[in-house]
Amino acid sequence: LLRKIAEVDSGNQIWETDLRSYEEVRHRQIQDRFQIASKNRNYNELRAIAKELHGKWLLPPQKKFIQRVDQEIRSLQQGAAQDRLAELTQELQDAFVERDLSWAVEVQTEWEKAVKSCGESDSVRRLQNQAQTVFRWVTDQQKREQNESKFNEAVERLQRAIIGGSDIS
Repeated sequence: LLRKIAEVDSGNQIWETDLRSYEEVRHRQIQDRFQIASKNRNYNELRAIAKELHGKWLLPPQKKFIQRVDQEIRSLQQGAAQDRLAELTQELQDAFVERDLSWAVEVQTEWEKAVKSCGESDSVRRLQNQAQTVFRWVTDQQKREQNESKFNEAVERLQRAIIGGSDIS
């Protein structure tokens, strides 16, 4: 509200002075909110803080603080992505144990999208290693299915040729 008043009555320096005082207090409030949100790993609150920090200010917040908030958000995003990757890795292993190729292919597609959201870390590399066994199995099964399909097509052509006396090519 104070910003709108200052815009409308831009010729009056009192509003700008009041707005700067308000913003100084607001910076401290935001820093306090950040500490709590960071401690509680509250992603939505951190996003709200970042949105406000990246807004319009007469007295902009310190760049280091904005970068710290943005880094905390990225860290939470990567943590959530790694958690999801761990869940998908377990699903891949479950599909492998049950020898459910269609389930494994579906999860592999989602896994490959999820891994792109993860940063480089030992835990991500460990999950990648665990998933590779299933990925190799999926590739082998898909090749086997393709070979079976080609074989069945060749058998059908041969049978038609034997029955009809036509060319088998």
